[in-house]
Amino acid sequence: MHSPFDENPRPRGSESPGLRCMFVGGGRWPFRRALSARESSIWGLLAILAILVLSPPSAVGGGPLQAQPRGDAGRLANDARYLSAPELQGRGIGTKGIELAADYIARRMAAEGLRVDLCDGTPFQLFPGPNRPQLGPDNRLRFVGSHGAEGATQIELTLDEDYSLLSVSGSGVLDMPLVFVGYGITAKAEGFDEYAGLDVRGKAVVILRHEPQQADPHSVLNGTQNSEHALFRRKLENARQHGAAAVIFCTDRFNLDQQLSDLKRQWQTVAERLATQQAKLQELSGDAAKSAKLEIVWLSQQSQRLAADLHQQDPLLSFHVPLGDVSAAAQPVFHCRRNAINKLLRACLGLDLRYVEKSLDAELRPQSKELTGWRLQGRADVRREAVQLRNVVGVLDSVALQPSAGRTPPSDPDALGPEPRREPSPADSAAATAFNETIVVGAHYDHLGFGGSGSLDTSGRQVHPGADDNASGVAVLLDVAHRLGAAGPLPRRVVFVAFSGEEVGLLGSTYHVTHPLPSQAPVVAMINFDMVGRMLNQRLMVLGCGTFWGFEGILDAANAGHGLQLVKMSLGATPSDQLPFVARQIPALHFFTGMHGDYHRPSDQFAKLNIDGMQQVGRLAADVVTALARLPQRPLYASTLNTPSIAPKRAFLGGVPAPDTNGPGCRLVAVLPGGPAQRAGVQSGDVIVQLANWKVDDIEDLLGALQRCHQGQQVPLTLRRGERRLTLEVTLSAGL
Repeated sequence: MHSPFDENPRPRGSESPGLRCMFVGGGRWPFRRALSARESSIWGLLAILAILVLSPPSAVGGGPLQAQPRGDAGRLANDARYLSAPELQGRGIGTKGIELAADYIARRMAAEGLRVDLCDGTPFQLFPGPNRPQLGPDNRLRFVGSHGAEGATQIELTLDEDYSLLSVSGSGVLDMPLVFVGYGITAKAEGFDEYAGLDVRGKAVVILRHEPQQADPHSVLNGTQNSEHALFRRKLENARQHGAAAVIFCTDRFNLDQQLSDLKRQWQTVAERLATQQAKLQELSGDAAKSAKLEIVWLSQQSQRLAADLHQQDPLLSFHVPLGDVSAAAQPVFHCRRNAINKLLRACLGLDLRYVEKSLDAELRPQSKELTGWRLQGRADVRREAVQLRNVVGVLDSVALQPSAGRTPPSDPDALGPEPRREPSPADSAAATAFNETIVVGAHYDHLGFGGSGSLDTSGRQVHPGADDNASGVAVLLDVAHRLGAAGPLPRRVVFVAFSGEEVGLLGSTYHVTHPLPSQAPVVAMINFDMVGRMLNQRLMVLGCGTFWGFEGILDAANAGHGLQLVKMSLGATPSDQLPFVARQIPALHFFTGMHGDYHRPSDQFAKLNIDGMQQVGRLAADVVTALARLPQRPLYASTLNTPSIAPKRAFLGGVPAPDTNGPGCRLVAVLPGGPAQRAGVQSGDVIVQLANWKVDDIEDLLGALQRCHQGQQVPLTLRRGERRLTLEVTLSAGL
């Protein structure tokens, strides 16, 4: 699911959003002292339990299509497992993994009897993707001084050991003076300007991350909450406005210490949970034992990652670190380890970096200095290449398009799979009319790859498997194709589309709706699956019910045989692949099982999927599509609030809502770092009860209120935090 946000390190002293759900997060954080006896014993327990637990389920290897397990659940599990396997590299744009995923989906569509030749004889609808930054081969960096302890001095820096280049960086040959500008903040209203009296035009500036006095609740820089001046975007813009030719970031000591504290809390929690589950396992059997074993596997994987974090000192930001809406720079942008910057300050100024930070904290007075006689030399090599993306398309032809003797066999039966039964069913034969109209069933198959923009994990370059978002949706799409293909043709054509580019702006669905396939009949309805793998208590949310007056009746009739707890919401203008269809006034539904703390994190893994729940979604959706295909009249669009444009820019709050809030209000499962909500002091777990003049009882109310607001508007936000009721002022930003 697409959720753009402005990435920034989380508020000081705050708990990682992932910890509220299960023990996720935990980046490569430093550990600078010896372990205590208690800590050592805990890590010993982790190591023992990691050996005792079962091996995690292996990813599908070899060729993409292995023998399918028996039964619907086995088929669903096999599809979701393969698509979320580490080997597919999180299905990120530009990765080998997303190409493997597309090929797999095409073969699975063909195996279910769908036509896969409507795109110039292939299953692939090609369209241009975004320019993706890539790290070039020629990168080098050094600090060169005209003086030092032994005359001429230089500090050689090694890529990925001493420094990293960030994806927002420009390219070029470097030879320029150096200036240390502290935290790189210009806050004139607060009387603090670290560029005052300096000329940094054509020079490289060294900037500490975050801001001073981070533990002081009385700081004019927003107390212990990050101010807007701490944002990457703001620091880069400030450096550019002052004419800096290159930017070098360095992590401040305070945040490294905070991260250490978070790390210790996490490994203690994981250890205790591992011990509990291992003890319970002896008392469990059947599905309960299987579920406990899967959790133990996942916890052991977490323990191994946390153990690796112990050996990391002052981690580098990765090339693809998420920086939110920071635009590409003309200047090179680097991140250096503290040790390298410490050497530079000692050689030039005779000062320790920690001393400079303490002076800033004590006096809130700029410590900026020209690093006289020292220069930055080297080369930055960042390349931006256009990426071609692929929607994967399979078609179940209507009754009207079926040849009397069945479809012509494919030229390569081994590649395209067996032919399904194609005679019309009794229900279809009884239908008065075969319509020259199309129903689109879609789900996006791309995800975040190794993280980067959109990730809620700040620990560096890790595979984001995207099991729920959205291997689950693709698996259900293929399940619906199986069910409809086995039943025979319907009065309306059904086009199955696995969209690419959803996570970078709904690119695939937008392209498909604006570039119909050759000979494609008009699209009259759309069904979208996005994050359908975490069903709890038989609860399924269906958004977009208000886009066609008959949707609720169809859903109720279809659900009569399934007994799910349907949460029907009228709004269709939510940020997933049904949105471009709604923008074209095409009725559309979005099936969704809810938000969770693993959203857009490496912890969104196959072991956490509810395969039985996905099977239930597939059964219900197949019945809904069948009912839509047999409707005697064309489904007519009904407007819900404002009809959006193809790529609307709406007021953006920066919180992740939980659709299943109990009681009045909309609970936030996470607050996005650097977003408007976080800057206003909103916390994960807060329940929003009013936005501006509009009462909020559920997620639909919140989305509706945001649609009535505009970018840059400052509005009161009333919320519940435990037993307290608070009203905060929030300035809404631009977002999808």
